[in-house]
Amino acid sequence: MINITDKTQCTGCTACYNICGHHAISMLYDEYGQIYPRVNHDLCTNCGLCEKVCPLLHQERIPKDDNLDTLDVKAVYNKDEAIRQRSTSGGVFTLLAEYVISKGGIVCAAKFDEHYHIHHSFFDSLSDIDPYRGSKYAQSDLSDVFRQIKNYLNERPVLFVGTPCQVGGLKSFLMKDYDNLYTCDFICMSISSGKMWDEYVEDYQKRHQINRVFFKDKRVGWHKGEWRMLIEDENGEHLCRGLDNLFFYTYITHLSARPSCFNCIFRQCRHISDVTIADCWGIETLYPEFDDNKGCTSFIIQSEKGGVLFDSLVDKTESIEFGIHNVSIYNRHINIQPNIPNYYWQFLSDYKIKGFIKAANNSLRYDKTSFLTNFFKCFIKRISKHLL
Repeated sequence: MINITDKTQCTGCTACYNICGHHAISMLYDEYGQIYPRVNHDLCTNCGLCEKVCPLLHQERIPKDDNLDTLDVKAVYNKDEAIRQRSTSGGVFTLLAEYVISKGGIVCAAKFDEHYHIHHSFFDSLSDIDPYRGSKYAQSDLSDVFRQIKNYLNERPVLFVGTPCQVGGLKSFLMKDYDNLYTCDFICMSISSGKMWDEYVEDYQKRHQINRVFFKDKRVGWHKGEWRMLIEDENGEHLCRGLDNLFFYTYITHLSARPSCFNCIFRQCRHISDVTIADCWGIETLYPEFDDNKGCTSFIIQSEKGGVLFDSLVDKTESIEFGIHNVSIYNRHINIQPNIPNYYWQFLSDYKIKGFIKAANNSLRYDKTSFLTNFFKCFIKRISKHLL
């Protein structure tokens, strides 16, 4: 049976929870706000299925990061500027969803509910897509989504969009390939605690009614939008730099990240998904004539089905060849693990006793400038090494 003794060895993907036919496994938050499986020994029959589907116990299923020159990578953006403006990057997710829905399929991705809790849900009409657009920087609630996907796959195509570890969990849970399953993940810096996000929202709503949240707003331009978070409440729209927002600060400094994010087995160029998408950072330097500062997507074709997905959006996009090595230079989180912050354990200790708001406020006593300084030093060092 699943027994998590090393929390770096669990991504919270829910494969074990979804596979258990005896309902012996629950997904529960620990004292540090991270979700893990817990076994009810009275219900467990020791069938071993939970261990069989755990992707971290079967790392041999993950593709090897070799022959990277064979990876086909594009820089892409949607020709529809209205869609691109409502999207985090180049508006590609909308086109992927449109293709699968046109085949009679259904899409599963993360959205905010009416309380701004982040969870995965389904839609099969493009009129319902807007809540699913845009990045979500906290771990989504998957619940029994994997079971639902398996049922849908018996009848219709499915597009699943999630973190690399969530896609890995789904593939492990299914235990076989489905021709009508399409998977899309993204380059993941780290994922914050969903419980911490919920606590942040609850505290905010004690003072204001949230009407909209957009983690990366592009009204000041796509390049600056990476560090801009928009919250709309009854007093209008509030756009702030990431380091000035309590939750965003803990995200970009990795204070609210899962322990597994610092030792992620999925952090490499080759993914188990069909397509990997991300902000196409570096396009402004390498191909400035292609960049209009409105959003561009790195589109990494990981499989034959990924090629089919790319072909489906060619007529509605502008694209050029980009190259996986350019992605790894300018979006370093594709294959470089983040460092554990100096104050990570202190933050978690504070969280355990005081909750998210007080723990995050305590972390603001530390020099925020040092984070940015170290981040850009590492970035410049990496670029300089490449140029040399």
